[in-house]
Amino acid sequence: MDEIVKKLAGLGLPGIILVILTATSGGSSAAVAAALTAVGGPFGIVGGIALLGLITKERT
Repeated sequence: MDEIVKKLAGLGLPGIILVILTATSGGSSAAVAAALTAVGGPFGIVGGIALLGLITKERT
């Protein structure tokens, strides 16, 4: 259980959101691209990736 928690913590919030998007979309690359497009809104896949980048928190 500790190993799973360490791996999830290593992903960070954007990684966890991407894992959830992948799991809910079926796991295929086309489904992941569609999920990123849906999250990115009018900016498409690039907007989805940028959104994941914006929700990161800088650690000090």
